[in-house]
Amino acid sequence: MLVVGHSSGAVVALEALVALPSMFAGAVIYEPPIVIGPPLGGEALSRARAAVVVGKPGRAIAIFLQDIVRIPSLAARLAGVFVAALPRWRAFVPRQIDDVGAIDQLGVRLDAYARIEAPTVLLGGDRSPAHLGERLDALARTLPRAEKVVLHGQGHAANVKAPDALARVVEALADKVLR
Repeated sequence: MLVVGHSSGAVVALEALVALPSMFAGAVIYEPPIVIGPPLGGEALSRARAAVVVGKPGRAIAIFLQDIVRIPSLAARLAGVFVAALPRWRAFVPRQIDDVGAIDQLGVRLDAYARIEAPTVLLGGDRSPAHLGERLDALARTLPRAEKVVLHGQGHAANVKAPDALARVVEALADKVLR
């Protein structure tokens, strides 16, 4: 099968490729926030967790977006206000913060990812935070059968903003590896 993962789901896809290599004919890995040096969350993760504990999910997601994802401060604060106002979205915040903690617990896994033999498209957007491109570049140097593809005019949410472009990348790899 072909595995496709976005963001932390791309980290899960990488881990699946390591754990069960014979199960996958290929992979599309879209901007995984893998650890390539210091922890992903670091001190900001502690502050976000503290905000969750005291019942401030809007503050927690603003910390996550500004200091971990690294989007502009104003956009992060606005997102925090939006999330705090919507009960359904507030409920997701603790899981998002836990997600960062789980990625940090994995640590640097480039040596494990170097064993991935499946053809892999490393997908990124040219409007994404720079650190995501750095993480993709580290994977491109590590994976033996990786190809990096950049979606021009897109950021970390091309799956929402340009699903057809993303689907074309997946379809192109599927045509190569699933014949």
